[in-house]
Amino acid sequence: MDNFVLREMSLLMRKSLTYNATVEGHGQMIEDQFSAWGTDCVVDVQDSVSGVNERMWILGCTYYKSRVGGTH
Repeated sequence: MDNFVLREMSLLMRKSLTYNATVEGHGQMIEDQFSAWGTDCVVDVQDSVSGVNERMWILGCTYYKSRVGGTH
């Protein structure tokens, strides 16, 4: 029952905060292991400029790569 309630609350709150970002690379290190970012993943967001510091769910992502600019 607890998991059901947590999921339903998450579904209701998923649009309460949206955060768009452009980042370098395609993932993050978690406990010394690389984890690629992708749709339906949870990531740790730490942005000192906007004051966001929490775990967030990725609803969608787009990857770019160029010879000059690298990947983001």
